[in-house]
Amino acid sequence: MPIGIYQFSQKQGDPTMLDLKPGWSGEKVTGYIQSLQPDAKPELFKMYTIYDRIYPILYGSFFIIALIYYRKGFNNYHKWVAFIFPWPILMVAADYIENQCILQLLGENPDPLIADNLGMITAIKWITGIIAVIILVIGIYGYRKKKQHFIAGNSTTTKG
Repeated sequence: MPIGIYQFSQKQGDPTMLDLKPGWSGEKVTGYIQSLQPDAKPELFKMYTIYDRIYPILYGSFFIIALIYYRKGFNNYHKWVAFIFPWPILMVAADYIENQCILQLLGENPDPLIADNLGMITAIKWITGIIAVIILVIGIYGYRKKKQHFIAGNSTTTKG
């Protein structure tokens, strides 16, 4: 049974996983993989093949459902759809590409080109994730603002 990230980092002695920190250099990635303890590499491989296949689908689905729910928070949201909805999809795609690269690096013959580009791929994942969160926060704020305006405009007050 695969161990979790916390248990892995305690076992390995390094709290940083490859997909949690953007900006890895090729040398750092290669050094990290070479420094893995013998029993840690298969555990890491299991984590990336099981958990990191399910997790992007879950958070990507959450973002898409939330954006659909809060879409009316955007003024003229029908004009923004082409800009709003690709970000969660791009985030999930970047995460899957990143995970596939890590799995290839954990294999028998890691490609140095992948190691050199992993930091950039991780940065793209984080940037798309931050943009998706910002868009969602804007949608929630606009939705709540419109809802409060609607409630305030339809309420009746009595002078007394």
